[in-house]
Amino acid sequence: MTYHIGQIEACDLETSARRPITLTGPLAGPPRWHALTVRPQREAAAEAWLELRGCYAFHPVTRTRVVRHGKVIERERRYLPGYVFCRFPSQVIISRVLACPVIAGAITLQSGQWGIITPEDIRKLHAMRSVDDAQRAARDDAKRIRKGDRVRVLAGVLGEGMEVEVVAIVAGKARFTLHMFGTDVRAEADVDHLHKLE
Repeated sequence: MTYHIGQIEACDLETSARRPITLTGPLAGPPRWHALTVRPQREAAAEAWLELRGCYAFHPVTRTRVVRHGKVIERERRYLPGYVFCRFPSQVIISRVLACPVIAGAITLQSGQWGIITPEDIRKLHAMRSVDDAQRAARDDAKRIRKGDRVRVLAGVLGEGMEVEVVAIVAGKARFTLHMFGTDVRAEADVDHLHKLE
């Protein structure tokens, strides 16, 4: 059969879509972990691309809560920005991995070969998140404002910058008494606008 430039051929989509793209060679070997470098802010895309090709990949993140315009927003913060850790079933074919547009390379040895990460180091990376969550919970508990605490008012109509004692907490607002103009004035502010003093 002769083909001409520009000739359109029918393609069997059923078989071509099922053909798996592998990133590892035909030689069997032990699974290997590699630290891949990725383009900025593209860790999730690289992770998804690798998982579609049968490799387990992750990038360690922690979630933080931020208050913006009165709304609590959960954000992800990367521990190691620019890196994705991937477990390949056997010897990796580097050119196939680098075919991904968001993967730039890997951490290499002095010889230029891709460095292999030990399973113990991977366990430590996985444990980073649980350690950070425990530390954050301890910090949040220490920052929690309770009745009788001394606080500094960070924002509000009355008492901005003043140090006061919290009298009560009702529906996320702290009530306190200010001594202004020779008399006691009752005021309240969101607990987010107060800073707990030691």
